[in-house]
Amino acid sequence: MDAGELRRRFALLLAGHPLVLLPGLAGMFGIAIAPFASAPAIPAFAGLVSLAGAGLAIAFRATVQRDAIYAQVQAERSAERHLHDKAEAARVEAALVGLRRALEKDGDPRTETLFDDLRSLSDQFKEGRPWIDALEDVQRGETQEAVDRLFETSIAGLGDALDVQKGAGEVSHAPTRARLHAQREAILTEVGASVEMLGEMLARLQALGVSARSSGEQVEARQKLADHVRAVVRTDEQMRRLAGSRSERESPG
Repeated sequence: MDAGELRRRFALLLAGHPLVLLPGLAGMFGIAIAPFASAPAIPAFAGLVSLAGAGLAIAFRATVQRDAIYAQVQAERSAERHLHDKAEAARVEAALVGLRRALEKDGDPRTETLFDDLRSLSDQFKEGRPWIDALEDVQRGETQEAVDRLFETSIAGLGDALDVQKGAGEVSHAPTRARLHAQREAILTEVGASVEMLGEMLARLQALGVSARSSGEQVEARQKLADHVRAVVRTDEQMRRLAGSRSERESPG
């Protein structure tokens, strides 16, 4: 939440409390009806008193209750973020389930195996796994970010493979079909390499916690893991270039 949004929400909670709203509305009502009253000074005075009371309530809340209001703002934002994350997770899961069902119908069992391997391996890098929780904060974040990038691009690669296969099935020109099939094979090869890399990362992480006993071995194991994270990033970039190359070849002209 940026500073402007924080101030806006703070102001809404500050002025939206009944201690501010009720006297404020009563004050405006009193001033509004004063010209039509037989003794206009009375409702006008009552209105001014009510407005003054609303002003005092605002001052009280802005000083004495300031921290409580900010805490409420943060709690509301946290609840909204939780709902958004939950909805996004449900959307991603639905998309993955849909892709898995589509892969079941492509006639190639390799794609289903790759998909299942990607999901099972990526799950091993989530919070709560002892080999993940044992990492230092920075290294844990870098590792999970690299795994997420590789998982997303690999899943996208499987989707691209489906699209290429569908395109090949709609083309009668044999040389074009052959090129499309070759491109699909290249995509699946890259996804397979990603699966192997994730498996190697997981093995190294577990070795870091299980078999690295001396401090020197710990340092060496961490360095190997850091090197592997960089390799994951390079593979991710290669997958993106492959997808970009396919898009360029499919674009008209």
